[in-house]
Amino acid sequence: MALLMPVLAIACNADHAGEARKQTAVAVRIVNPRQRDAPDVVASSGRIGSTNEVVLSFKTGGVVDKVLTNEGDYVQKGTLMAALNTTELTTQLRQVDENIAKLVRDLERISNLVKDTVATVEQLQNTQTSLATAHAQRDGILFNISQAYLFAPDNGFVTVRQVNHGEFKSPGAPCFSIAANHQNKKWLFKTSLSDKDRMKLHLGQNCQIVIDVLPDKTMPGIVTLLSNIPAEETGTYDCYASFDPGESIVYGLTGKLYVSEYEMTQMTTLPVEALFNVNNDVATIFVVSNESTVHKQTVHIVDINAYSVTTQESLDTSLRIVTAGKTKVREGVKIKVVQ
Repeated sequence: MALLMPVLAIACNADHAGEARKQTAVAVRIVNPRQRDAPDVVASSGRIGSTNEVVLSFKTGGVVDKVLTNEGDYVQKGTLMAALNTTELTTQLRQVDENIAKLVRDLERISNLVKDTVATVEQLQNTQTSLATAHAQRDGILFNISQAYLFAPDNGFVTVRQVNHGEFKSPGAPCFSIAANHQNKKWLFKTSLSDKDRMKLHLGQNCQIVIDVLPDKTMPGIVTLLSNIPAEETGTYDCYASFDPGESIVYGLTGKLYVSEYEMTQMTTLPVEALFNVNNDVATIFVVSNESTVHKQTVHIVDINAYSVTTQESLDTSLRIVTAGKTKVREGVKIKVVQ
């Protein structure tokens, strides 16, 4: 029994220490949101994209004779991209030409025989039908020869190449995918807008585009295409803006589109230190409640720099937002505000 007493005492002390740790308030610093007048800005993430994706394939099967375009190339409308070996088709064409020449001779001979009543009119008509059929076969072969060449149907970037020299391609098998753009614009920035932002934009509106890999450069653009019907999957509206990067960039880069309105609106700003778990345009902040605990709140980032962030949400200036100590807090844990 005497041996058990120290053990029980140690256990009780441990329980009390654990309770003390649970009740210890986490020291934090707070800040109040600020409001400022600023132009109403539509900001939306997107990427350099296209308005139309075209998949090219050969109508007839055959062995690929040459491939002149690589993935990532920018092609002009009418550019020859690949071709099949047409030896078999040209051989069929020669055979049909020989048959046509024979039928022409037969038709002339039978016509003379009909005049002499040696041949019947039916024989003449049959020969005429055979000649017309041969001409139709020739037209079909010529069409198939023309389809043995793949030409770019529009200006755009080659996004996918699935063809190589010497391989056999079945009829209709995909060979290239081309990202073509509205009104032959080379560089288009594609983004998706909410219904509220869609109503603020119109065609021909000036905008600014910032590519993620070039954060210090703002590129002017013009809104060239706006969808009037939302996408079924997301409920958002597609927006395309044409721009000239003025330097070498590549297809598919991500970035942001900014469109400024003339109307002034109240914008909420916070120090950058208030943000937690930033993911693209979305971040978390910790708001102090009256019970000296915190709860999470999601905000959407409109603009950010080295010192402050502008949020899409209008936050009350009386809110107390955690800045220092936010990595140690969690919902329901007591906090202590320090200066």
